[in-house]
Amino acid sequence: MFSNSQTKIKFNIMRFIYLLFLLSYSIISHSQTIITGCTNPVASNYNPEANTCDNDYDCDCEYAFGCMDESACNYDANATSQPSNACIYSSPSSGTSCVNLSVSSTVTANFSGPSGVAQGNTVTFNAIFEADNWTPIDEYDYDYNYGITAGSNTQWWQANEPVSYTITYSGGYSETGQINKIKVIDGGLSTYMSAYEFVNYGVWDNPYWYTENDYIEFYDSNNEIYEMELEDNFNMSCAENIVDVVNEVSNSAVPLTMYWANWGTWGTYHYDYTTSANQASVSNVECIYGCMDASAFNYNSEANTDDGSCIPFIYGCMDASAFNYNSEANTNDDSCIPFIYGCMDASAFNYNSEANTDDGSCIDIIIGCTNPVASNYNPEANTCDND
Repeated sequence: MFSNSQTKIKFNIMRFIYLLFLLSYSIISHSQTIITGCTNPVASNYNPEANTCDNDYDCDCEYAFGCMDESACNYDANATSQPSNACIYSSPSSGTSCVNLSVSSTVTANFSGPSGVAQGNTVTFNAIFEADNWTPIDEYDYDYNYGITAGSNTQWWQANEPVSYTITYSGGYSETGQINKIKVIDGGLSTYMSAYEFVNYGVWDNPYWYTENDYIEFYDSNNEIYEMELEDNFNMSCAENIVDVVNEVSNSAVPLTMYWANWGTWGTYHYDYTTSANQASVSNVECIYGCMDASAFNYNSEANTDDGSCIPFIYGCMDASAFNYNSEANTNDDSCIPFIYGCMDASAFNYNSEANTDDGSCIDIIIGCTNPVASNYNPEANTCDND
């Protein structure tokens, strides 16, 4: 039998053990409370109290990566995190005012092309770009990249006057057209964020960023004509003028070009990964203005940009002292005639049939007897009235 005091002590011990059990249960229960939300610290909607992802794919995380430097031309006011190399800065102008662009690729896919276009052909795109003919414009644009990106940027340019281009296939086909808008795209950076590591191991991997390729697209109004893909950090969507953009093409690999002008009926792809060089051949030559018509008087064999200055050949006498001097002639044809002075009046007594310049020496014909011994001699007569 327990005494009352012993019973009371036993009861208190049992009560203490029970309280400890309740406390332990409460702690365990609290520690296992599930709080769903985004658990990635680099996400814009990160929830520091969340311990469980709502799904195993992306944990419903949202991201606002971008350039956070206000001095950069692709500054993103909504960005909350900036990867390395996300910002693009304007580069100094090259100082070149005009460039003649030529891009040669290899046709690797031909879709119903006309005669003179075939797979394996060399296809060359050529156009001349003058800095003062292009103005940057704002143009609404769709973003087709639905991944996680940072630092992408697009700049549109509008031509004051349409620019002619030529596309030539080594199979014999060629055509010309016009360009009046250009779109320059910096692809920026891309990454992939998966919740797999957190769901399985409780941690998030640091994002790995890779560089997206860049593009230059040429348009006739809203119809895309020609496209070039450029590899890695072209970064010319913030250029001061379109000539700087085109000039930089020769410093970047061009793995792909496409001719879209006839896409409704035919088209060609030019995947240059299949060539030995793995890229298109690019030629950027500073413009040399002059007459490019070989039949013109002032033809300039070194010119690559016609300036409308051609002058036709005008043949004639270029000797200013000659009778038949032609002030408009630019090419001497050895036709010069000297001045021959004399009377040019065929009815005059002293008419000179060889004269080409009248010297005011003409004498009227006076008919009469010219024999001084004759009784009717006329000293003023210079012409007999009979033979």
